[in-house]
Amino acid sequence: MSDEVQTYYELLGVQREVPFYELLRAFKQKSLATHPTRNPNDLTVNTVKFRNICEAFDVLSHVELRAIYDKHGEYGLKEGIIESGKRVGGGYFLAKAPEAVFDSVFNSVDPWADQPNLDGSDLRGSLMGDAF
Repeated sequence: MSDEVQTYYELLGVQREVPFYELLRAFKQKSLATHPTRNPNDLTVNTVKFRNICEAFDVLSHVELRAIYDKHGEYGLKEGIIESGKRVGGGYFLAKAPEAVFDSVFNSVDPWADQPNLDGSDLRGSLMGDAF
């Protein structure tokens, strides 16, 4: 791999018109391949690659951020561009840890992950007025 800067699409190995499900698949493959815990041999390099892959997925998986990135690139996304007298973009940074992006994708595989009350206690309490 050369030292030249790659686009977010190149980092994930996808085309610009990629649908979300393929973007998700590419992120899973690339993030697992570079996750520092799974690949501790070259920890420094893998940590940087992992962070960049998580940032790329974070941007490309949000419609508004992706539109700014597609039109103005990474500079427009992070620094902003003046267009028709108005500032467009700017201010983006990966606000959460790369591991949080990774966990949000891999934990979302479980369809019950967002439903903590599977024992019915919340339903009984709302129907009978005697929550326990």
